[in-house]
Amino acid sequence: MPTYEFGCDKCKLVFEQLYMDIPKKLPKRKKCPECGKQADRLLSAPTFKVSGRVAKIGKSNVTSFYNEAIQDTRDRLKVTIHLARINDMFLTMMS
Repeated sequence: MPTYEFGCDKCKLVFEQLYMDIPKKLPKRKKCPECGKQADRLLSAPTFKVSGRVAKIGKSNVTSFYNEAIQDTRDRLKVTIHLARINDMFLTMMS
């Protein structure tokens, strides 16, 4: 069962959402339980819990899950690089 972390920019609350199955589309935003605003999904380390038996997950579900996660990470990296370039331009203009 995947667990996703979400972080609210307004109240700074970080919370988890447990899903009973791997969703077909990864949730990018969720309503914050504290203030009601939209919270963004955070990148977090995967966790695994093994107890007694191994669950069988279809290869296509896992492949789709990881492909969407990789694309989301790439999108966030592009934004970070873009913001760093804007910061560099601003610092150059100020000096």
